[in-house]
Amino acid sequence: MKAKNTLNINKYYYKQVWRIAKQLANIWPYKAFDISVWINCTPRTWVPVTAYKKGELLPLFTQWPIYRSILPNELVIDLDPKDPNDWGIVRYVGSKIAKTLEKQKIPYNLWFSGHKGLHFHIFIDHKIIEDTLDVFEKIAKVEHGQINEDTLENTVNKYVNGIITYILPPYLRTLEIIDSCTFTSQKHLIKFEGAKAMKRHEKGFVFHGYKSHLTEIPSKKPKILLSNKVCFPKELVTWSLPTKKFEALILEVYKFQKLKQEKLKKLGKVINKKIDKEKLAKILEELQNCVFSDYRKQIYWLFIAPTEVLLNLEKIEKEGIETFAEEVANKWNEWFKQNYKVAPTNGHKLYQSWLKSVVKWIYNEKIKNGKTFDPCIGIVRKAVKEGHLLEGFISL
Repeated sequence: MKAKNTLNINKYYYKQVWRIAKQLANIWPYKAFDISVWINCTPRTWVPVTAYKKGELLPLFTQWPIYRSILPNELVIDLDPKDPNDWGIVRYVGSKIAKTLEKQKIPYNLWFSGHKGLHFHIFIDHKIIEDTLDVFEKIAKVEHGQINEDTLENTVNKYVNGIITYILPPYLRTLEIIDSCTFTSQKHLIKFEGAKAMKRHEKGFVFHGYKSHLTEIPSKKPKILLSNKVCFPKELVTWSLPTKKFEALILEVYKFQKLKQEKLKKLGKVINKKIDKEKLAKILEELQNCVFSDYRKQIYWLFIAPTEVLLNLEKIEKEGIETFAEEVANKWNEWFKQNYKVAPTNGHKLYQSWLKSVVKWIYNEKIKNGKTFDPCIGIVRKAVKEGHLLEGFISL
């Protein structure tokens, strides 16, 4: 009898998950979104949301982490504290964000992440974006000199995504606990509604709880370990406002971003003159012999890749960025696979392409456009200070 009840609970849970999936498909009806699954700890397997209809994902949903790609008209504010027990900071920052969104009359869907934080999901009515395309076309023409499918899509993504940075007050934008997740062509992922929160450790995945809907931020951190305790909203709320108001908001975001870029451009020129290249080269050399238990991707993104580009500008001009990015990827790929306490979950080719794309992005978007270009020594210093550096201590 107990087994039968458990089966009924699971059926109800799956029914709720599928109901949410159908709502998500209606929120952005132009293209079906994908779901990412880890199967037996292998690299991600992508499946369309329609796989739910056939029941293909039902067994997987109870065993492995399930994520979905963020929708083009979706904004996510992810509160992710370093200390899983520090619910106080989550509650404080979360309440400030909630008040900001409510003051701006922006409806949001609030979820407990299942482990240690909160997810604010904001869905913009797709019809508003469609009705505002002429404004995006004008911006695309100014920024790209032409209007085609790619430039228009990039412009829409850029300025819809920029809404979060624009509406949050300055003191919230800079907080490390906040991660603003938005749609990208690389399929930025967020945990699926109602899915298990599982973190990969040395011996496999560790289950922490389920992602669950909240009507308010609780005083204590939720602990949801059973599928029948997961809460689902009756309806995912969307943000709908008059077209004229949304047009005005996008233009304000455009002005805000433009002003920010001008400031960064001036700051970047000052920073580039003050960088000690010999010191950076020495740290870069020592890093190759270090073993980390954390911060690997951050150190590559914020220090290794910028430093490699900065120290080899003449070489890039002679060989081209494609050839140089390939060399850097080959050089550091072994470091990613070997000099790290926890082995990477993704395959060799995926990491290789990511390593290359970071180098190319830094050169094309930062150096060539004169934006801020500062290898962040602070991220390495932080890794040392917090005891994440296990060997090859770097003196900064």
